[in-house]
Amino acid sequence: MDYKRVLTQLERTLGQIENAGNRRLTVEQIAETIAANFRDELGITGGRIYEETGEDTYELVGRFGQSGDAPLGIVVPKDYKPIELVLENGIVVMDPDDPGVDPVLEEKLGSHRFAAIAAGEDYAHILGFDVSPQLSREDILFSLNVVRYAVNQRLRAERFESLIVEAQQIQQSILPPPLPREGPAAHIDLTPTLLEACRVEPPAKVKFDGRSLLGVALGVTDGSRPALFAYAIVS
Repeated sequence: MDYKRVLTQLERTLGQIENAGNRRLTVEQIAETIAANFRDELGITGGRIYEETGEDTYELVGRFGQSGDAPLGIVVPKDYKPIELVLENGIVVMDPDDPGVDPVLEEKLGSHRFAAIAAGEDYAHILGFDVSPQLSREDILFSLNVVRYAVNQRLRAERFESLIVEAQQIQQSILPPPLPREGPAAHIDLTPTLLEACRVEPPAKVKFDGRSLLGVALGVTDGSRPALFAYAIVS
C-alpha cells in the first residue's frame, strides 16, 4: 500500500470538514469520514468513540460506521490494559487473548479486536476501530499511524482556528467601535496613518495629500473630510 498517497488523500478529505465548534462533534465527523471513505485503503469499517470523563475513566459516547448497536454509556477505567497502552503510546492493537484484555468487556463494547488511537494532544478522546480480519497486526499499526497523524493534524487546525477567533474577540472587546465617517479612504492616507501610529513626525517640507486615519481606527475621531478627487492618466 502507498501510505504516503493515502495520508495525502486523508489529510485533504479531513481538511474539508467544517469546524463544528465542539470537539466531540468534530471527532465524530472525522471518524465517520474515515469509515465511509477509506474502508478499502485502511481496512476500517467502523468503531467507537471514548471520551474522558474524569481522572480515572473514559466513557463510550459514540459509534460510527458498521459498529453494531451495543449500548453507549459504558465506562472503562484508565487502568484497563488496552486503555493504559493507548494513553502511553498513542496507538495500540490487542487481540482478545492478549494479557490484560477482558473478553467480557470487549463483547459489551462490541469490539472483536482492540485497535485504537488517542485523539488530540490532550487525549480527551480515544477512537477504537473495527478492522478487517484479513489485516495483520503490522498492517493495522501502519493504518492506525496514518490515521492518528491525520486526525491530530485536523484537530490542531481546529484549535488554531479557535485561537484566532478568540484573539479577534479579545481585540474587538478592547478597541472602541469606530465612529461613522464620511468619504472614502484611499492609498494616499496610508503613509500619514503609519507615521502617526509609529509616532514619527514627517519632515516639515513634506506635504501629504492624504490624512491620518489612526483616530478613526481607534474610534476617537470621525473620518469626515473635504471632497476628494481621484484621477488616473492612461497612456
